[in-house]
Amino acid sequence: MKNVFIINAHEAYPFSEGKLNATLVEKATTNQENLEVQFRILDVIYD
Repeated sequence: MKNVFIINAHEAYPFSEGKLNATLVEKATTNQENLEVQFRILDVIYD
């Protein structure tokens, strides 16, 4: 099994909400055979 790590580095702006990036990450993480896919969204604040 191969590992894939996707980073969504979009920063939200009033004119750009990041819907395209979110959709692309969702498509890339679903229905992947023989892959372990993890992703992070950098705009989310971590404690």
